[in-house]
Amino acid sequence: MEKIKSAYVNQIGAYTRVCGLVEGTQRIPTNHRMEYWQQANTEIPLAIKTSNVKDASYIYEALYVGRIPTHFGHFLLEGLPRLCEAASMGIPIVGYITDGFLPEGIKPTPRKEINWVIKSITDQKFYQIKKDKNFFVENLYVPRLPIVISQSCSEPRRMTPMIHKIVKAARKEYIPDFSIENLYLKRTGEIIEPDNSLTISDPISILAKQISTVSFAKKISGKTGSNTHISMFAQADCFTDWQQRGDFLQSDRNQLICDLIKTYNKKL
Repeated sequence: MEKIKSAYVNQIGAYTRVCGLVEGTQRIPTNHRMEYWQQANTEIPLAIKTSNVKDASYIYEALYVGRIPTHFGHFLLEGLPRLCEAASMGIPIVGYITDGFLPEGIKPTPRKEINWVIKSITDQKFYQIKKDKNFFVENLYVPRLPIVISQSCSEPRRMTPMIHKIVKAARKEYIPDFSIENLYLKRTGEIIEPDNSLTISDPISILAKQISTVSFAKKISGKTGSNTHISMFAQADCFTDWQQRGDFLQSDRNQLICDLIKTYNKKL
């Protein structure tokens, strides 16, 4: 965790008081795959003009969370890692929610669902950065990301306190009234043959219901993709059985990251 005294924050990243970029705060972390479409904008200025931030709004202290995408899979693998420290720090957060560059036919996760997740993680104020606006933060805390999307998860245990809070909030909204032995995580539009041995998830139900259902499942299966990344909310001993989509550098590899995070979810 890095503490920056007198920082400027906007939708591009965080900058020191002399307006140099704070490493790791840009929209695309330098160790992420640049061609990954959801990361978008690759042009990140290494410095900004002081004249452009003279009207910045003041914040005494905040945790930098930056860009929170609404694409479901990227929210889980990009947004939540940025939010994980908010579960324990007890200070305001600063960042913004964005639809990013959604491909044709992909619907964003509703903002109210994203905000529900954030409120289940922290009760502190969320300073949302508007386009072309700046904040001046007297004490800015910048965490390292525990995940390198499509590559690795170096510190999965850092996600655990946040996941416990989200699952607890989800179970207040919904608890299944039957045992879930074998849960199939259905993709939107996927046609599945009737099978009495399976409980079929509803990918368009409210997020709290999806998370709660996953947290009670003893076994989870499905075709890897954004829908299966929700396995990060399953119990540590939940068995997973995935059908690979052949997209090793993205969907399949990211699913391994989610299952690694799951292994730390003891006593949900």
